[in-house]
Amino acid sequence: MAPYFVFYAARGVSGLIIPLYFRSIGIGLVQIGVALAINGVSILLFEVLWGFVIDRVGVTWTAPGAAVLTIFTYLLFPFVRTVPSAYAAAFLLGATAPAMIVIGRWLVVGESETFEWGGGFGILGASISLAYATGYIIGGVASSLAGYGGAFYLAALLSVLAYPLFRSLKSASSQQPSDPVLTEPKKDAGRTLRFDSHTLLILSLIAIPLFMGSAFFTSLMQLIVTQTRSFGASDADASILLALYSLSSAFFQPLLGRMLARRARVYIAIGLLLNFCIFILLTQATNMIEVDGLALAEGFCFAIVSPLSLSLLMVRTPKKFTGRVMGIYGAAEDVGITLGPPLGAVAWASYGLDAAYLTIALPFLAAVVFWGLALGRRSNS
Repeated sequence: MAPYFVFYAARGVSGLIIPLYFRSIGIGLVQIGVALAINGVSILLFEVLWGFVIDRVGVTWTAPGAAVLTIFTYLLFPFVRTVPSAYAAAFLLGATAPAMIVIGRWLVVGESETFEWGGGFGILGASISLAYATGYIIGGVASSLAGYGGAFYLAALLSVLAYPLFRSLKSASSQQPSDPVLTEPKKDAGRTLRFDSHTLLILSLIAIPLFMGSAFFTSLMQLIVTQTRSFGASDADASILLALYSLSSAFFQPLLGRMLARRARVYIAIGLLLNFCIFILLTQATNMIEVDGLALAEGFCFAIVSPLSLSLLMVRTPKKFTGRVMGIYGAAEDVGITLGPPLGAVAWASYGLDAAYLTIALPFLAAVVFWGLALGRRSNS
């Protein structure tokens, strides 16, 4: 997990700094939301592309290539001074974002012939969340000591340090065929699985609000607490807030992925409902202690829904369809990442902060209703 940790620690640095940096050079709130949306669209576009690249050349070459491209983009950010250049930089950074998560999930599924992926996805998600938390903290320190430019250079340096660690992936990938998803038969415990488009559709629709909420928390909350007078927070306070969210997600994902697997459908519904409640409670938050507490709760709820959704999806997917199913589900996550920040930013700029929270809360409520109807349909069929 070392390459993932260092790579995503750098992502944590940039994730904290980019909205704050754009605001500091005079870019408006709506334009920041558009830049974050462009970043999400780029992630969506390149999600499937990286999957094809991995199948063609393997993880040993793909991961360092993604790191090099990311380093180049980090070095460009300090020279961003206009809205078009901000859009371009956000697009370039999004292009390399899906590479490592695709590799990680590919390895989790490819290394196991059982249905116990909940723990594997939980551990992978926890390592990434912990890396982000580390990046948020050191990003806040770096920006305080060396400015935003120094923070971007730190992100580039971390990616440079990650480069030699990618060699450790070679041993793991060399033990498998270049495309195990398509070449190894799946042992389905004596039963034949068919492609379950119904489950894929339902879980993909649930992934959209889940990642809308996650992207809102990690892309706009630092602006909300630093730009709203009632909070009076500094960049350091914002870095702690985001770190608490990621630490909560990191701590609970590997635990909940296993503990709640037997009743995954019920706990997914509970997690979605709690997410809705958290964003409603944010409308009443008046100080950083309350917001920090809700950040911890939000990380906990993400830790419930994400690994359980992935494991439930994979349990119902024949192995020969794993790649395409994971790509479709990942694209749904990317849609949420793309929609969350701009919708929240536009609602905030146009109607106030409470409107931004409600804009993210309502899709969670719709997901709860939709999930309940889907379960009722399945139980009656």
